[in-house]
Amino acid sequence: MNRLFSIKESLGDRAEPSRSGMTLSEVMVSMTLVAMLAGGLMMMGMRARALVEHNRLVTEARSLAKERVEEMLSLGVGELLKPSCTVTNQDVMLSSQGHQIFRRPIIIWHAADFSIVTDPDDAAYLEAHVHVSFMSPNNHKMYTDGYGVILKP
Repeated sequence: MNRLFSIKESLGDRAEPSRSGMTLSEVMVSMTLVAMLAGGLMMMGMRARALVEHNRLVTEARSLAKERVEEMLSLGVGELLKPSCTVTNQDVMLSSQGHQIFRRPIIIWHAADFSIVTDPDDAAYLEAHVHVSFMSPNNHKMYTDGYGVILKP
């Protein structure tokens, strides 16, 4: 018996059984907090992905508008006047994600005093705009953007 007592004295507190485990309520509270954090992170990730998709679509639409303006510039003012010019027709393109992008070229003729004229012979310069419209995958609303240049005949 003395020997057992001396071992207990030499071990000190280590001789008592450990009570460092967690209770069931502590585990449940911890799991609830982890689930709430994981849900929040998942929602943030989904929102970030939707914003990236919308921004990609905006970038593609602007690129398509600029491409059409570049086509109009390469043809020159003389070709834009011809009724057979197809560059001034509205068309529908598909984005890399399969969303429709509507391109609508607009040509506005101006006199030297900046007023709008209907006869191109009276024009000192023209504005060439391309408007692009697309349905946002985020909120299913139509967005319109554009690109334009000024040309002298």
